[in-house]
Amino acid sequence: MAQRTGNSQGMDDTERPSVAGMGQHLPLQPVIIVAERIAGRLRVRNHGIEVQVVKRYHACAFFLLPTVLPFLHQDHKELLMPETKITTPTTLVVGAGELGLAVINGLLERHPENVGSISVLLRPSVDAVQEQLARQLQDKALHIVRADLATETVEGLAAIFAPFTTIICCTGFVGGPGTQRKITKAVIQAGVERYVPWQFGVDYDVVGHGSGQPVFDEQSDVRDLLRGQSATEWVIVSTGMFTSFLFKPAFGLVDLERPRVHALGSWDNRLTVTTSNDIGRLTAAILAHEPRIRDEVVYVAGDTFSYAQLADMVEGHLGRDAERVLLDMDQLRSEVASHPDDGMRKYRLAFARDTGVAWDKDRSFNVAQGIDLTDVSRWLKQRKGA
Repeated sequence: MAQRTGNSQGMDDTERPSVAGMGQHLPLQPVIIVAERIAGRLRVRNHGIEVQVVKRYHACAFFLLPTVLPFLHQDHKELLMPETKITTPTTLVVGAGELGLAVINGLLERHPENVGSISVLLRPSVDAVQEQLARQLQDKALHIVRADLATETVEGLAAIFAPFTTIICCTGFVGGPGTQRKITKAVIQAGVERYVPWQFGVDYDVVGHGSGQPVFDEQSDVRDLLRGQSATEWVIVSTGMFTSFLFKPAFGLVDLERPRVHALGSWDNRLTVTTSNDIGRLTAAILAHEPRIRDEVVYVAGDTFSYAQLADMVEGHLGRDAERVLLDMDQLRSEVASHPDDGMRKYRLAFARDTGVAWDKDRSFNVAQGIDLTDVSRWLKQRKGA
């Protein structure tokens, strides 16, 4: 007589159908078979993946899967095949604005074969423009993940981030104050292997708190969070100001039409700038660098110059003199005091300094690696020829 053995459902194995007869009890759909002892650890509802226990036979659980599986979470793969650990890296780019698209292009340019492992986080669709963007990304074989950074909780974001090996945050403060702290906490909570935070800007270690720009203070908090843990590797890419921001009318630094150039604090103060396209290329290069870069601030620079040199470049480009206007510290502080809710005035005050917003190109990652970038003079020529 066969030995009767108990099981977690109170059913004897002899009461179960034979292994040979299992097929007639299962639906004609894809299934995953796992040992019952680990079945309870299989995550559900990650990125549209839903699993449902349909049968249990001989200490095994049979999970019904949907017919379309964009990809399976790394933890799922390790549970299903514990003897063969799959380590295919997956990357999530958070945001698809000017920088996000540049980073996506940089990743695909360096490793086009990895297109299937890249996902992009977008806000829930609200208009035709966003839907068109999503379709364009999907046409490149990229996966779309939806989440509202402004309303989602840390725990909710952590569940979204958990399937990914690397997360690159390319969205700034569109979600409001505290967005970057929340994203960083979620990345850490999710146990993401590698994180590139939204630190594409000044040297926040030097600028520190109290710069006059609250978002700079939050960026310093992000660095504190990352340095206060060891589970998630991080790489910070310090780029200086985006080159295009120099000529943004709302910022009021360079007006090519009038023409006019403003200096913040002093004509001798310097700025480092890098174009978004170059930032995308460099981010991909930094992540692919060997030996691996971990827990480090990497400095890049498309160009570094004083405000006086910037005025010279503008005049050289236009072939005529430009009005030069100095905005001294007293004036900048007065403007912020009079318009406390004006973010651009706060930015002008924050950049009016002689430390933390500029570094020599000679000590940049791109110079060390021999990567040619677009400086301001070339950027102006490209704009003129457009």
